[in-house]
Amino acid sequence: MDNKEMVKQAIDFHKQSFENCFSMMVTIQGQAENMFNSYLNQANWMPPDLKKTMEDFTATYKKSCEEYKK
Repeated sequence: MDNKEMVKQAIDFHKQSFENCFSMMVTIQGQAENMFNSYLNQANWMPPDLKKTMEDFTATYKKSCEEYKK
């Protein structure tokens, strides 16, 4: 096996590792977001403006994650 093949295999391995870790983090973030949204829907004491701000923040975070993966 020549050096180019070994380097290519190492790069492919690290790329796959990154994609798996990123996918796992996105899944965990999705579950946390679902829990957070449930909490926001039940928090009657929270002002609507604050709820809107939190929803905007989560949408921006999700968009940033998608851009980071690209």
